Amino acid sequence: MLEELLIGSVALGRNRSVWVDSPDGHEPTRLCLILDAENYLGKIGIGAILNGMEQAGEVGPMTLVFVPCVTPENRHSEYACHPDFARFLCDDLMGWARARFPSLEAGGHGMVGLSLSGLQAIWTALRHPSLFGAVVAQSPSAWYRGECLKGEVKPVVDSGTAFRISVGSEETTFGEVFQPGDLHQTSSQIESCGRLVAALRQAGHEVDFSVFEGNHDSEFWAAEMPEVLRWIWGRIGGGDRSGGG
Repeated sequence: MLEELLIGSVALGRNRSVWVDSPDGHEPTRLCLILDAENYLGKIGIGAILNGMEQAGEVGPMTLVFVPCVTPENRHSEYACHPDFARFLCDDLMGWARARFPSLEAGGHGMVGLSLSGLQAIWTALRHPSLFGAVVAQSPSAWYRGECLKGEVKPVVDSGTAFRISVGSEETTFGEVFQPGDLHQTSSQIESCGRLVAALRQAGHEVDFSVFEGNHDSEFWAAEMPEVLRWIWGRIGGGDRSGGG
């Protein structure tokens, strides 16, 4: 059952609403932040997919913390390489999670986003190394600001974070301007994602990259969700499917 909570945020200077879904009967040792909560809960149905996979023994129990975008204005601001929002996720929200669930284990955290929130997930993880063991970005908006994220990737020896990036074979258009915020897409999703993946790998990051048959739509992100969840569990599960840590 989803529990709605208000998290006080020093980084944002205000309270932020989140929804928490923690497995019954377990002290959680694994946690995953889900950005773009409205999309993942509604059109994609990640909660039902995860519950079915847990019952089938395909993955172990994970606590999900859903972070809604609230408004289109918020989405285009907070998910666009936003330093204060990254601090909210890593300091305020994860600090609350560790206090609420002291059984959480280091390295047992994941983060998931799509499109703009996928961009923010990668950007956040790069600036907070080792906090998230697994980061998923479905069709991330790597084209943002002339592919600025690609140019900010720094060499690492072992960041402790694995990335899974996917994009659709039909995500080839560019030249659009997205409102609100006048976000100008100057390169295609598939080409910009490919260049970002190359930059991450060259810098020493572990990246699992795949191209699915489809376009920029929740139908295709939902179809790959079982594979996404298996990948996350493979990175942060530590071989423990009992949930006992």
